[in-house]
Parts: sequence; C-alpha cells; structure tokens
Amino acid sequence: MTALLVLMVVIWGVNYSVLKRAFLEIPPPVFATLRLAIASSVYLAMIALARRRTPGGATTGLAAIFYTPHKVTAQDRRDLVWLGFSGHCLYQLFFVGGLARTTASNGALIFGTTPAVVALASAIMGHERVGLVHWLGAALSAVGIYFVVGHGASLGSSTLAGDLMIGAGVVCWAAYTIGGIRLMARHSPLFVTGVSMAIGTVPYALISLPDFADVQWGALSGAVWGALLFASLGAFCFCYLVWYAGVQRLGPSYTAMYSNAIPLVAMLVAAVWLGEPLTVLKIVGAALVVGGVVLTRLQRS
Repeated sequence: MTALLVLMVVIWGVNYSVLKRAFLEIPPPVFATLRLAIASSVYLAMIALARRRTPGGATTGLAAIFYTPHKVTAQDRRDLVWLGFSGHCLYQLFFVGGLARTTASNGALIFGTTPAVVALASAIMGHERVGLVHWLGAALSAVGIYFVVGHGASLGSSTLAGDLMIGAGVVCWAAYTIGGIRLMARHSPLFVTGVSMAIGTVPYALISLPDFADVQWGALSGAVWGALLFASLGAFCFCYLVWYAGVQRLGPSYTAMYSNAIPLVAMLVAAVWLGEPLTVLKIVGAALVVGGVVLTRLQRS
C-alpha cells in the first residue's frame, strides 16, 4: 500500500505542471469536465467488469479493492450523492477556480493543510484517535510545506479570492475523505470512487457548459490531449482509487499525511522541467516534509 501511495503522490505532484500547461490552451472548466467524463466512464466500465470477472465474489486481498457483494441501500445512495457533490463537483469548482485566481505557492501551501483538516475532522467525528506523534508529524510537515512553497507567498488582496476558494476545496476534500468511511466498510474503493465521480460529473458539466463555446477545438495541440489522458487516467482513475484504498485499509488521517509530499514533488518537477531554482530553504522544507510522514508511519506501526 505504501508504494502505491508514494506513486499517487508523484502523479499528483506532476499533475500540477501538466494542468498549468493545458490551461494555456483550454479553459480550466472545460478541461476538468472532460477529464471527469473520461475517468467516470473508465470507472463505470471497471465496476461492471469487476462484477462479472471476480471469481466467487471474493472480498479479501486485492479483490476487495475492486469488488464487494453488498447491495446498495438507500443510505448508500444518499452517501454516494453527497460524496459526488462535495468531493467531485464542489471540489473541482473550488480547486480549478481557485488555482486560476491565486499563485501556485499559495495554492500548494493552503492545500498542504489537508492532513490537519482531515485528522481534526476525523477525531471530532470519532472515527479515529489521533495521537500526539501524529500531530507532531503533521506540524513538522506543515512547517516543511512553508519552507518548500510558503516562503514569500502572499495572502494579499490580489489573491484573496483564489486563496479562499482553495481553502474551500480543502474542506470539500476532507468531507469527501471522511464521508466515505462508512461506505468503505461495505463497498470497494472502485465502486465508491467511480459511482460518486459519475454523480458529481453531471452537475459540474452543467455548470461548465457555457465555457465550451469558447474552445477552438481545431487549434488545440497534442500536448493538451496528452495532458487530458494523464490527468484522467493517472491523476483521477489511478490516484483516486489508491486514495480510497488507503482510507479503507490505513485510515483517513494516515492516508492524508501523504498529501504533504505533493508540494515537494511539484517543486522538484518544476525545477527540472521549468528551471525553477532549488534554494536551501526548499531543501530544508523537503527534509521536514519527509520527516513528518516518517513520524506518522512510526505511530501507525
């Protein structure tokens, strides 16, 4: 599970640069709608295949990630609608809209508060007991995030709207993570992620529909379509599945700690791809981020 979570972090870190490149040619809401539609279609096809191909309805080991035999209850349906609206529709609205209105440093710094928000919400709702070591790890990683992306970031009026939207996106992601716990006890990560994403895609697509009129489809480069496939199949299909598999097996707070390393990966990719300098402060921050994750893993052990 750890290796998959690390790969998830790498893909999501690279995804920041991929999205920035794509947004130069296509409106962010249109791009987000297309990748939601592609990922949802892939998920629904995988769900149908898992129901037909899982031998004997196995629900242990790797099979539990893809298939569970439980019937969908009325409460399950209500939970799935809530997850789709909060974790896919609202989250995409706030994240994509916020990223367009603020700096990358501000956005990454604010999103780095996700583990603390998830841990606090999980503790308040009684899902997990969050110990002192976990809080120390979260605090250490938060300080590291400041060194990596927060040093010199401004929260001034020019970026305030975007900053607030990114913060709202963090709350939506925390709600999506915590809200899926009950469903994870009955259904597979594949089912919960795929169905909730398909549900959330519908209202998001309706909201983004006017932006499609501004797209000159014939002028889009191959890089945009490549970015769309990467963002759909990698950042959505693979990473969302791994995220909820981690929530199911390891708990929401422990899984959320890995998101602390996403700004670190984004920094390294920007240094190699975009030529951004690696300062001493950023290197120190990287060490703190990794140290925070290690502390949390020690408590888990």
